[in-house]
Amino acid sequence: MEQIYIDRINQIIDDIKNDPGDHFRMADVTCYVKNIPDELAGSYVHCSTAFCIGGWANFHRLEQERPEILNNPLFRSVASALEPARKWLGLDDEQADALFMIHTEDGEAVTDLNTFDDQPIDKRRKAAVQVLETLRDDGIVDWRTALVDAGLKGILDY
Repeated sequence: MEQIYIDRINQIIDDIKNDPGDHFRMADVTCYVKNIPDELAGSYVHCSTAFCIGGWANFHRLEQERPEILNNPLFRSVASALEPARKWLGLDDEQADALFMIHTEDGEAVTDLNTFDDQPIDKRRKAAVQVLETLRDDGIVDWRTALVDAGLKGILDY
């Protein structure tokens, strides 16, 4: 098992809680990036992960390790790297798979998150924050419980 980086998980929790609008959307697999050059300000950057968590983690990793790349329009393609996000958060493969790719009870990856995105933003945020807090505190990822607790029971069942 990897060493989970608590401070980095907390950064992602803060991003989700403090997102200024409705950028926390899953179906179009994009994440909102702050502190970017004016010509890209307010743009969506593809993160290619369920729940934008991998994209935000990779953004913060680049802020720390390679800030010069954030000024490059090609950053849009760089932000999609899940393996660097997994390592930056200190997750093992199983934790990363469970966090970045939500699964149904029978183990199938959910690839259509439009139903999730149609839900109120406060419920979506609550579920994601709970998942991250449980990961941070207990080392496990439990989307199903978080969705139920946020009032989103059954929305991803097929």
